[in-house]
Amino acid sequence: MLYYRITKYESKYRDQSDRFITNTWTSVSDIGRETEGSVLRYDDYISYEIMYVHFGYDYYMYVGSRIELDSSCIPSKLFIENFKSPYL
Repeated sequence: MLYYRITKYESKYRDQSDRFITNTWTSVSDIGRETEGSVLRYDDYISYEIMYVHFGYDYYMYVGSRIELDSSCIPSKLFIENFKSPYL
């Protein structure tokens, strides 16, 4: 079995403890606030929410697969990385 984490948070912005270390939005309350050098607009927030309505509730999802997955398998605004779920 192959394991992956699919997330809105790009892995290159994580520290060695796997904490996200860049200034990004995390919830609807961030609409109108500056994150990542620009103000989060309602339309941008909703475009992510639409992806997650079909994908899951959290801003990350752990999946297992018998076949190898890559970024062509998921929406372009999300990131996929090899990562075994901490819940297994």
